[in-house]
Amino acid sequence: MKKRSVNWFKIRVFFIGLLLFLCFGVIVGRMFQLQVLKKEKLYQMAAQQQYGQIPLVPKRGVIYDRKGNELAVSIEVDSVYADCRNGIEPEKAARLLASILKTDLTELRRKLQSRRAFEWVQRKIPAREAEEIKALRLKGIHFIRENQRFYPNGSLAAQVIGFVGLDSKGLEGLELQYDPLLMGKSHVWTVERDARGRPIMIEEIPSNAEDHLRNIVLTLDKHIQYVVETELARAVERWNARGGFAIAMEPSTGKILAMASSPSFNPNQFLQSKPKAWRNRAISDVFEPGSVFKAFLAAAVLEENLVRPTDSFFCENGAYKVYDHTIHDSTKHGWLTFQQILKVSSNIGASKVGEKLGKETFYRYLCAFGFGEKTKIPLPGEAKGIVHHPRYWPPVALDTISFGQGIAVTGI
Repeated sequence: MKKRSVNWFKIRVFFIGLLLFLCFGVIVGRMFQLQVLKKEKLYQMAAQQQYGQIPLVPKRGVIYDRKGNELAVSIEVDSVYADCRNGIEPEKAARLLASILKTDLTELRRKLQSRRAFEWVQRKIPAREAEEIKALRLKGIHFIRENQRFYPNGSLAAQVIGFVGLDSKGLEGLELQYDPLLMGKSHVWTVERDARGRPIMIEEIPSNAEDHLRNIVLTLDKHIQYVVETELARAVERWNARGGFAIAMEPSTGKILAMASSPSFNPNQFLQSKPKAWRNRAISDVFEPGSVFKAFLAAAVLEENLVRPTDSFFCENGAYKVYDHTIHDSTKHGWLTFQQILKVSSNIGASKVGEKLGKETFYRYLCAFGFGEKTKIPLPGEAKGIVHHPRYWPPVALDTISFGQGIAVTGI
């Protein structure tokens, strides 16, 4: 009996020891799996939970006029976000925030009930609204400072400068054309979080965060631009026009001192204007140049030595029939010298001079002057005008193009 009890005790000890050994083996195996086999994967998972990276949108470069006046700058404003996981009161917060931000209550309530760690409430809000929200001390409602584009001169040169979207990406004008330069290089901000995901330490913003900041200086003159825009607006109103444009250039260099389009808009509130007002008419609208084109005809015939300033042409007393088309002058003229034709702007005289030049030669000069091609001005949306090849010209085209009809150009 005693011997049987001893054997049973030994058996129990053996099985308990075996069980402990197996448990120890499982623990060791699991430790080996976690510490060796899955080390890198678990390290990455832990790092993702413990650290976060927030992309830093760099401050956009400043746009200056030729004298250093600021035309486009960036200012810091508050953006509101919510941590919807713990402590937030969705109904109360949504009601109070909606009343201040003038936003949809239902949509805001849906956001605050999402249980997400980060949910935008509203970005880039006015300072007054930010102060009102901060005074409420709502749980789970936080602020981030962001850069917002600001145009200190309002609508001045709006179509040239353009504007940016909510994420500071250029959408129109120079803001779009030079977006990579003005935007600079993005950086990331490393954030360490506790077990609940709350930030406990934020890495200092890299000292070179704005090293890639780039500014651009235009040939525009702020004061000349203002005068040109004022006069253009008066002309549009006087003639009850749908729109217009004006360009002021430095004759000796070709530098653009002013470029205005009407109607205009305020780029600080571009969403409140119609997209057609964003169009830079000076580079995108095509039109028949009319009598100003006679100067290019004159340059061509003088260069070819086909006409002298004193050569005379009969101007048909105001009506000249070419094929099935009749060309008119506003005033009847008889014989006029080439110099007088330009002085009185005779369409008939210009057409007869053009006939001496010939369509092939005239077309060659049109191409040499750059008509029918873009100037490659660094602005988006430039049109290239319309100049057809002579093989497609109707019989009267040589005569009409000589005084600027049957051809299309842009203001630039």
